[in-house]
Amino acid sequence: MKDVFLKKLIYVASYIFFALFMEFITFNVMGLGVFAEYYWFDLMFVALIAMFIFIIPSFVAEAIIIMTLLALQATLSFVNQAMNNDSMLHVVFTFSDIFSTSAVAGVFSNDYVSWPFLIALIMMLLGELFLLLFLRRIRVKAIVKFRVLAFFVIFFMSCEMILGSFYGIACAKLYSPSKEDSTYFFKDDKKLYEDMEYAFKVKAFKRFGTFAFYYRNFIKFINFKSNEEVTNLLSSVEDDLSDGDFSSVAGRNYTSYTGAYSGNNLIMIMMESAEWYGIDEELTPTLYALKNQGITNDNYISKNKTNQSEAISILGSFPTDCNLQEKLKTDVEEKNISYPFSLPSVFKRDGYRTSYMHDNVGKFYNRASTHKALGFDSLYFYEDMLASGINNHKTTNDFYDFESDYEALKTMKSQFVDVNKPFMSFFTTMCMHGNYNDLVDFATKKVGRWDYSTATEDERRAFKNDDDTNDFFCDYYDKITIEHFKNLFPKLTDVYSEDSSDWWTCYLRYKQYQAAYMDLDRGINELLTYLEENNVLDKTTIVLFADHDGYYHNQNYYLRGYELNQFYMNDLYCVPFIMYDGSLSLNVASTDYGNYDDGTHIGGYDALNHSGQTTSKIDYNKNEYIYKDENGCLKLNRWSSPYDIVPTLLDLFGYSFNKNLYQGESVFANYTDAERAVFYSMESGIITDKIFMSSEGIIYYYDKENNQAYCFDSDRGMNVFTVGGEMLADTDEIYIKLIGTDGSDNGLISLFNKQTENFTRKKSWLEQIYNYKYFNFNGVKDNKGNVVYPFADINKNIFKIV
Repeated sequence: MKDVFLKKLIYVASYIFFALFMEFITFNVMGLGVFAEYYWFDLMFVALIAMFIFIIPSFVAEAIIIMTLLALQATLSFVNQAMNNDSMLHVVFTFSDIFSTSAVAGVFSNDYVSWPFLIALIMMLLGELFLLLFLRRIRVKAIVKFRVLAFFVIFFMSCEMILGSFYGIACAKLYSPSKEDSTYFFKDDKKLYEDMEYAFKVKAFKRFGTFAFYYRNFIKFINFKSNEEVTNLLSSVEDDLSDGDFSSVAGRNYTSYTGAYSGNNLIMIMMESAEWYGIDEELTPTLYALKNQGITNDNYISKNKTNQSEAISILGSFPTDCNLQEKLKTDVEEKNISYPFSLPSVFKRDGYRTSYMHDNVGKFYNRASTHKALGFDSLYFYEDMLASGINNHKTTNDFYDFESDYEALKTMKSQFVDVNKPFMSFFTTMCMHGNYNDLVDFATKKVGRWDYSTATEDERRAFKNDDDTNDFFCDYYDKITIEHFKNLFPKLTDVYSEDSSDWWTCYLRYKQYQAAYMDLDRGINELLTYLEENNVLDKTTIVLFADHDGYYHNQNYYLRGYELNQFYMNDLYCVPFIMYDGSLSLNVASTDYGNYDDGTHIGGYDALNHSGQTTSKIDYNKNEYIYKDENGCLKLNRWSSPYDIVPTLLDLFGYSFNKNLYQGESVFANYTDAERAVFYSMESGIITDKIFMSSEGIIYYYDKENNQAYCFDSDRGMNVFTVGGEMLADTDEIYIKLIGTDGSDNGLISLFNKQTENFTRKKSWLEQIYNYKYFNFNGVKDNKGNVVYPFADINKNIFKIV
């Protein structure tokens, strides 16, 4: 028995060593420190797993379990390192990401991988495997007797009780500050461990380590509740809705523009990876005209995955405690309506035909199985475009074989919008999505600075026929000159010298990105012309917005002249938002894309001159946040985010709604800074126009006047540092601006604390609407089909007033 006991101890010790060593390497590579700050959580969970391994009778079974557990840990470490890069901005894997694994894998890039780290993980696994194989050669006589098994079981249970006691004590000892602390929300480790708030997942990972983080994340993921608990949660939702203010009531409109677009058709276009620098008077005349003759917001902030931004702009919120795709899919299968508060559902009840279109396959993000539940009557995907005779450029073999947005709109326009009845239509574009390596990859095969626009006819033909090339971009490349690139991005030389290969790579990647922008511009012109020809443009509102910045290859940093460690610059996430009302005049210049090498005409579009009013229904004299710039263009001088899109459109189209039903506000509403919702990014952290808070919990503030960035880490007391590490005195002007004066809570960080708390408080109960389908028209049922909560009437919370 002594030999068995000793060999088991060696097995267990090897697991403990490699598990903790892997944790050490992971934290260092991810830049999170040496070990988790509450490192004893790691020690307790590893010890508990080790005790479980110890009582297994078979050495072979022990070895298999050890290798399986270490392989799983190595996989999580590899994935977390890949997600914790400058492009993805410090995120880690959670169990809720499981359902989007295939979609994420489709856009995965080798740029995210640390190859030395991957090799180190493999070496650790091989080291443990060789050790176990060596130990297998050491023969001991197995003693499988009742008293031996009893000893092991008693030993395990005793250790488990001891570790359980330590775990309870450790949880009780987690730091939880007084609410009198103006930054208590960011310092509360007890709440962080209990809630595992999605925006702070890297902070939670850094605090508690791999084992405690994934234990708590899994508990939250399975989210088991009894019928009584579900009933109580939904009753609290009803109470919160009952306490909510309505946007408009008799005698008082929500804003100066309530109902301004009432009766209009609505087209929403979410532009993939759109950046303001892609909209140009010569290259994208249609978007340029919409920008200058509509209303724009230069302070629109967005940074989420495409499906998340899309859902937020349709639902007005987004759940992180459950998998929305699976719940939507179930709703469709069960023919239930659980999301009557979505924008298309509201319009649909008012007699509109609602449609959704995306030029990717319907199975991507399961849209073909989910979007009916969001309130869309008709769905159109790449398969439908093929059936409708789209000019398909090539067979779609993988994610990066994009379809032309222009061809999609040209082919599907009559299905996408129904000009014979009111319509609400939503289009998620595709071809501006990265990567942007078509030209770069081909250029690596050539000598010197190869460019499609200056290549020989044979090279251009070879490039266009290359299987890895999106050939329709070639229609636009010749109009995108290097002079234009230099003039547009003069700060790029702050990062790369103009004669470097990196500078040239940035040019070629931008060229593909801009070509995709031009393709979308051409498609939007096709759609506008169709609306004009059918006499419905004058009663159509068009809203264009980006899902996120153009982050592929970190070009959002380089083209702005930023270093990769300057992720806290808020303007990195300021992306296009444009709103145009068809009652206004619209004048779009004609464009011609020239000829192909064989002399045939590529095409272009004629000038569009839509006659209408010269004064917008959004009268800038009625709202302090609207102004005209020096060119006479209407601008919104207020920061906003995707959470504000649904409330803004409901207000403009004349609906009164319970303000507790949506996370944001109308951008035209009056509210105090403390009432303003933060932008909660599932990719980056929490952002406002002044503050950037990383998912590690560090708050950054950039002062434009002195071109200096500052940071506040709640773990380091009430201290403010420059990003370079210099601590500010409490009399410093910036310190007072951020922290406030002695005994006050009037600093920006205190305000940010209140804004974030308000956001997460509303988010916590909005989650229950999704988790338990509060608006399910058959009532909320248990697993036996019994109704445990009645149907909640949406008409009490949203109704037409204008």
